Amino acid sequence: PESFDADEVVAGMRLMLRRLLPENIRLEFEFGDGGSPLHADPTQVEQIVLNLVLNARDAMPRGGRLRVASGPTKTATDEVWRLVVEDEGVGIESDKHQLVFEPFFTTKDEGKGSGLGLTTVLGIAKSLGGRVDLDSSSGRGCTFVVEVPLQRSSPA
Repeated sequence: PESFDADEVVAGMRLMLRRLLPENIRLEFEFGDGGSPLHADPTQVEQIVLNLVLNARDAMPRGGRLRVASGPTKTATDEVWRLVVEDEGVGIESDKHQLVFEPFFTTKDEGKGSGLGLTTVLGIAKSLGGRVDLDSSSGRGCTFVVEVPLQRSSPA
């Protein structure tokens, strides 16, 4: 683990992520002010972003807008790094929301997904003291929100 700015890690992924998406998906980035200091392995942030963006890509066969927002924010109890990945894809029915985080569960066609991407995202977020929320319904896209507590001072 090391101290780093999670927003800088996300910003550094922009070119790679654009290359992974077809031309019919418009990738947009938004960054907050003040930086998002974390003490973790930076590849964990990369894994979270990559898994969420690839899932969004697969959910958007007709293309559309894919928004990635990264930045610090305050919740009722904490100051957190918030990552939002929002797509205009096919969406996930509400009765499957809890299942999508289970290992090997996938909403994709047979042979088109391992069912480990969202499990990985949730596992990393929890290991960093955070959480993952999902807002979606069939036919209206998905919004995944990852929140991880910030570390404004050096680790002990």
